[in-house]
Parts: sequence; structure tokens; C-alpha cells
Amino acid sequence: MAKSKKGPKNTQSGWEYVYNLPNRHGRTRWYFWFGKKGDRQYRVKGDIIHGQEFQAAYARFLAGQHPYPGDEANEKAKPHATGVAQKGLTQERSLTRFAEGSWGKLCIDYMATDKFKTLKNRRAIEGQLRWTWSQPVKASDPDGRRYGDMPVERFDTEAIQTLVDRKIKVIESEMVDRSGEQKLIPKTIGGSQKNNLIKWIKAVLKLGIKRKLVKINYAHFVEKEQIRSGGYKMWTDEMWNRMTARYPLGTKERLTFDLAGYTAQRRGDVYLLGWDQLKSPEKGLPHGSFEVTQEKGRSWNPSVAHIPVVGELHESIEAARAAGILGSRFLIKQDRKDIPYTKESFGNRVRRWLDDAGIPKGYSLHGLRKLCVCRLIERGCNPHEVMAVTGHQTLKEIDRYAKAYFRQKKKVEVYDKWSKAAAKTAATLGMADAA
Repeated sequence: MAKSKKGPKNTQSGWEYVYNLPNRHGRTRWYFWFGKKGDRQYRVKGDIIHGQEFQAAYARFLAGQHPYPGDEANEKAKPHATGVAQKGLTQERSLTRFAEGSWGKLCIDYMATDKFKTLKNRRAIEGQLRWTWSQPVKASDPDGRRYGDMPVERFDTEAIQTLVDRKIKVIESEMVDRSGEQKLIPKTIGGSQKNNLIKWIKAVLKLGIKRKLVKINYAHFVEKEQIRSGGYKMWTDEMWNRMTARYPLGTKERLTFDLAGYTAQRRGDVYLLGWDQLKSPEKGLPHGSFEVTQEKGRSWNPSVAHIPVVGELHESIEAARAAGILGSRFLIKQDRKDIPYTKESFGNRVRRWLDDAGIPKGYSLHGLRKLCVCRLIERGCNPHEVMAVTGHQTLKEIDRYAKAYFRQKKKVEVYDKWSKAAAKTAATLGMADAA
């Protein structure tokens, strides 16, 4: 939590003892607080520091009462970092409350491991593990025993299945069929969250096996949800032409899309492509090549992609160099600083560029990765040559990309072959009749 200025005259709100404690994203969060270490902080409802409701809450706070007495059950304000709680308020239970050998204690020990600390998404994983240990064992008894207190030896397949199935919800979704009739159909949501949770539980139980708390990783036998999704939408050739017409060579937008479309790299690798990854020209590679240790799997099984710089990409890079938009270390840099974007800000900017080029919603930079795969196959590259560029570990994804692309394109060839065969058959029959 960000530190506020101490003292009643420096609250930045105009109200004594009302402090702005912004969250990690810098967004305003107002709190009632007497400003002393150990004093409780109360979140201002709605972050609104004017009006009758606020003034009434402020008066109660100054009188030593809870600002919002009707909301005590849903308390949002947290105690100071010292963990001191005022009388009559619920104190957050310490993580050390779990007994040795319990599921909660094993989760905490797992989050303290070096392997966990290297994970990119450890914040999300921690949140889900906290969710598991806070869940009641019996859904019908929300105030009863929690999963966190359950001995790990009893955390078997049945217990895990019951827990992760709580991520699944069935809702009725309205759908219009081809005849125009509206129908309500049941739709299951939460499948991806459930499957991810199973994966993280497996990792925790793996530590339990190492510590001899359990003999079997029962998460391996939990039933997963079948996720049906086409993934990221592949760009069409028409969309590519639309983009090139909108953004000429020598612009940052064009360089970005060319890097994605001719290297087949993911967004997390495209925005960090740098000069240190660009290798010098060699025999058979007049413009050199990129050697990219990819972001995905970097912490446990990194893939290295070897990407030739084709003529079209070389032309785009040189046009960007002539326009003076290249960074000293990274090819794509911010407008006013010689530093790369963050992954999130880069994604937001790309989305604006796509909108300006008329690329429909649902199509992203990743769709160019798929398009590049299919273009490589069209130009005669075999699957292993494609994998050298993309960094894929198996042929499965390459095959899936190609099927979706070529099914649509093959219709012309099918028609051509059918017509030629029909003409040949007709000619043969004509010769037979003449004889």
C-alpha cells in the first residue's frame, strides 16, 4: 500500500484524517484513519468524499464509532500492517494458523519455494490457492470446517473434485437460430478456471509427495472440463492487405505488424525484439536472422526460435531505420522514450491500431502468428522447418492452424479438379459415342 502524507493538514482531501492511499495501479482509494501506527483504516464508501452520507460517516468516525455500522459484516477496510485490530472488529487470521500437515500449510510452504517465486502468474495462483483453503468442506455449512484445515492425506480425488467443481456454473444463454427463433440454452462457464486450478493443486501435492505427506498425487485423477474453443482468430489475406494500406512502411504500426507477421512470434516476444537477438548475415541469410528465447515456458522449458529475416521484413526494418523510429536496444520503442512498452500497454496500443485499420474485434496480434505458419507451409516449408521459426514443441498446433486455413482455400482447387475431371469424362464418352 502506498504511503500517505502524515498529519491532519496533509491528507490531500481537505478533510482531517481522510487519507488517499492509492492501490498498486495508482487509483485513488480514500480511507478514514487517525494516522498513527496500529490505528484501523476504514475504506470510504464509493471513494466519495462529499455529500450527506460521507459527512455522517465522517462524524461517526471522529466520535470513535464505525463509519458505516450497517456494513460491519462486509468490512472492506483492512487493519494496519502491524495486524492490530480495534475492539469489536474482526481481525484477519494469520497464515500460520494452519497446522502442520494440513492443506493450507502445504499451500503456504509451496508459495515459499524458489520454483513458485519464478512463476510469471504467481499472483493469480496465490489467489486461487487462498480460495481453496478458505472454502468450507460442506457447501451446506459455510461456517463449518475449511479445506485449509484438512489433513493433506485426506485431500484425495473425491475431495479435490468436489472443490474444483465449485468453479463451474451453468447459466442460460439466449441464442438465435438460423430461422430467427430465440432459444434459451444452458451454457457452462468456469471450465478454464477449473482446469487451471487442478494444475496448481497438482503442483502443491507434488511438494506434499516430496515431503512424504501423501503417496499419490490424487489431482491427476480429477476429471477436467472439455474446453471447446478455436483460440485466437487467424487473420485473412484481405485483413493483411487492409493493414498494409492503412500503415505505410516507416511507421511504428507497420513495423509492429511486420515483425509479428514475418517472425510468427507471440505478443510477449514481439514487443521485446532487440538488436541483441538479430544475428549477422551469413551464407544463405543475406539479411541475418533472429534468435529468440521465447517468453512462454522461459522459467521451466524455454523454446528458442530461429527466424530468418525475409526480404519483406528487412525492407520494413530499413524503412523504420530511415524514419528514425527504431530504439537503440529494442526495435519497437515508446514515442518519447528509448524504452520498450510494458506488455499490457503494448497490447492496448495494438488494439487501437487494429481498430484504426478496420480489423474486426476478436482479431489480435496472435492471429498473425497463425497466418505466418500457413504462409510458410504454402511456400513449401515442412512442419519441422515451421517449428524452427515458431518455437512450437509439437506438430499438433501446426496441424491445427493449417487445417483451418487450407480448408477455406482448397475450395478453388477442388472446383478446378472437379471441372477438369468432368470435362475429361465428357470427352471420353463423346469419343465412345462417335465410335
